[in-house]
Amino acid sequence: MIECLSEIGVDDKELQIITKLYWEQTAVVRTDHGITTDFQIKKGVRQGCVLSPNLFNLYTEKIFREVEEMKGIVIGGENMNNMRYADDTALITECTLDLQELVTAVNEKGKPYGMEMNVIKTKTMVVSRQDPVPKINITIEGKPIEQVKNMVYLGHMATEDARSEKEIRRRIEIARSAFENLSKTLTSRSINIELRLRVAKCYVWSTLLYGSETWTMTKSLTKKIEAFEMWIFRRMLKISYTEHKSNDAVLKLMKTEKQLINTIKQRKCRYFGHLIRRDGLQRLLLEGRINGKRGRGRPRTMWMDNIKEWTKLNYNESIRMAQDREKWRSMVANLLKADGT
Repeated sequence: MIECLSEIGVDDKELQIITKLYWEQTAVVRTDHGITTDFQIKKGVRQGCVLSPNLFNLYTEKIFREVEEMKGIVIGGENMNNMRYADDTALITECTLDLQELVTAVNEKGKPYGMEMNVIKTKTMVVSRQDPVPKINITIEGKPIEQVKNMVYLGHMATEDARSEKEIRRRIEIARSAFENLSKTLTSRSINIELRLRVAKCYVWSTLLYGSETWTMTKSLTKKIEAFEMWIFRRMLKISYTEHKSNDAVLKLMKTEKQLINTIKQRKCRYFGHLIRRDGLQRLLLEGRINGKRGRGRPRTMWMDNIKEWTKLNYNESIRMAQDREKWRSMVANLLKADGT
């Protein structure tokens, strides 16, 4: 790792600090009988250190530079065969043969650096509109890799149909569990309702909205999220469904309006502004074309369709507006005011 940092031109003083941090670190193990004597740690990056993901990326960069010319997926004229965040790596290709070659190459190139792919932790998934989804057989040194229908990558559930529905359902259930864990506080009538709502937003909403910038919203998913929001309010007020109180009456008692969908709109619009101004990989993925023909049937709702619908702007108009940070912020704020937020 130190050699890799030196090769890319890291400053000598910074390199010396990192060297001492890793070569002179020690640890102890706490047991029921006390703690062990200290020992040196000579492998791996420090757990929880803010430097660790960057150091790991720089280390593995040498491996992936050796396979960057191998076939992946061509988007906007640029070949992409991997996406990485620290040790969470996704290898991407258009066909089974190319994927097998890429997996084999990455595993072989990693061995000189003391890294090998873990067969048990590695999964394959085919993202396709075909029904049923094709089965593939990918192996690592002769051992088959399990093919799955969905998997959690960086906290977000990716599915073989490339839709957001399963992820949103999953986030709703996780948020529901977070509410149940705090139910005594959130349903306590001895606590001011405004304070309880702030607690719910802090601990329940934040759980639900993780990764919401990536969601593609449809009318049915919007209704599910609004229904969950009203479920939270009714539970906080201890209102039974047998009381037949309307949503408007519940919102009046809560002294608030529906806000979850507007929060998602705000986050997605802000994220769109960020990726347009940064003009990096995310913008390439948003704008880039993939070779081939469009599938048969009615076109799906796309991520960008949400932005167009909410802002009432076409793509080119959205880009021009988003280039100016202040104008875009003002537009998003006015958009939410128009929705009653």
